[in-house]
Amino acid sequence: TMAESEKKNLPLRIVMLSGDWIAKDLPGRFYKISEKENSIVVAMGGATEASIWSNYLNVPRQIPKDWISIPYGRPLKNQVYRVVDELGRICPNYVKGELLIGGVGVAKCYHGDEELTNRKYFEEDGPRWYRTGDNGRFWNDGTIEFLGRKDNQVKIKGHRIELGEVESVLKGFPDIIDCCASVINCHNSMKIGLYIVCNSNNFNINNLKERLDRILPRFMIPEEYYICNSRKITKNGKLDREEIKKIIVNESLKVEKVVQNNLNPKLTDTEVYLINLFKNKLSITDIRIEDNFFKLGGDSLAAISIISEINSEFMLKEKISINKIFKFPTIKQLSKEIDTLIQDVEIYEI
Repeated sequence: TMAESEKKNLPLRIVMLSGDWIAKDLPGRFYKISEKENSIVVAMGGATEASIWSNYLNVPRQIPKDWISIPYGRPLKNQVYRVVDELGRICPNYVKGELLIGGVGVAKCYHGDEELTNRKYFEEDGPRWYRTGDNGRFWNDGTIEFLGRKDNQVKIKGHRIELGEVESVLKGFPDIIDCCASVINCHNSMKIGLYIVCNSNNFNINNLKERLDRILPRFMIPEEYYICNSRKITKNGKLDREEIKKIIVNESLKVEKVVQNNLNPKLTDTEVYLINLFKNKLSITDIRIEDNFFKLGGDSLAAISIISEINSEFMLKEKISINKIFKFPTIKQLSKEIDTLIQDVEIYEI
């Protein structure tokens, strides 16, 4: 922010943040530049269909380490939440289900759309309820934890991913105003594409990806990036995810596609071979020689297959064992070990 860059303190007593995923570092950044010792950060959440805000949390100055994200907190006065399963039954604490909002803030209908109104609104046990389409759960102390959109969870390379978590991390980065993650099916291989709204003409994808490497597991890091300087929004003022997904998947609009061409300059023949081998065995398209095999999604079965291919491809002084991939998990390390064994063969034959 400008206050951070200019090292100014703000005379604010209360800061109210709103959104499904609030970056964990955001409250702390405010507390550092606040002039008032008793200043507080309040996280708010809810739905347009229930009068915008339905829950709040006074965010502590020290975020507990076990928090995955800033939770929703508790319902506002005259509003209530439920967490239900697919049959509409109330879920026990810590069990994930769909979040329902009830109370005086719930709207009457979608104007002119009776079918959608009947799907999303209903009355039961007194109050009128709205089906949010969000996942969440209650903690034992009554705190509500947001767990992402029901339709925003995907499975890639055997890993279940909440795209909202990826977006939450990105929104904490400088120059990123907003972003939207979506899934791309490329040659029967699923990968994450990211639509970024930024405020800089010199946005550096390489720097962004280096930061993501330090924060996220490899299987959660987007492989395609689309940069623009304006949002695609719905009538409610929210990101138009359906339209953005079309942009990402079909490249139908003029959005700059950033392709990283020089991830691996000046490669050896062995490194080139291993890159292609890793891509084939792990079903990935974007790889660098410093990437860790296991962070790329590799497991023992893939390791066995890779070692077998290496032993068949190269004439080595001695066959390498699966232990080598644990000892040398990057392409750079493993290729050096292979080259050493190849050189030893040549010297030995002379």
